Amino acid sequence: GKPSRPRPAPIQPRPPHPRL
Repeated sequence: GKPSRPRPAPIQPRPPHPRL
């Protein structure tokens, strides 16, 4: 069988950066 490699964590959408 294939060696199970740890899958990368899903990219979470970041909240919009408030422009000051």
